Parts: sequence; structure tokens; C-alpha cells
Amino acid sequence: MTAVEMFKELGFRKNTSICYGVDHIVYEKAIGSEDDDCGFDIFTVEFKEGIFTYHNAWNSAIKTDKAMLKAINQQCEELGWLDE
Repeated sequence: MTAVEMFKELGFRKNTSICYGVDHIVYEKAIGSEDDDCGFDIFTVEFKEGIFTYHNAWNSAIKTDKAMLKAINQQCEELGWLDE
């Protein structure tokens, strides 16, 4: 399974804006709705220059599970970062 497929199963979509490419990959997931008291939260996983970040709109610490870790690891593998 590819990283894109793994992130899709987790509810993320790959941002295909022209400002991102093979060396800068961003996945995003929106949680909540206008009807919620808390509003929206956007989770972002970003891969660039050998570093990944995983954060929400408020840059808070985020708990994660094995499925997310496996998707992040798969993306790092596809980028060749684990071969270095």
C-alpha cells in the first residue's frame, strides 16, 4: 500500500497545490464543522528536506496511533529518507 493510500484511509488528502511537489509533500485532514462548538481543526502532515511535521491548526502536541506512524514511515520510505 502506498503512503497516499494509507493517509487516505486515515482521512487525510494529499495537497496537490503547485507549490508542493516530490520534495515537499503535505497531507491535510479537517475535523469538525461549523455546527460544533469547537469549530474546525486542520491536521497537517508535512514532509520537506528530510524532516516531517505533524500538527494541528494551533501547533499543539498530537497523540497518534500505529496506523499514523506506519503511514508516516511509508512516506519516508518512498522518499528514500530511510536509505540514508
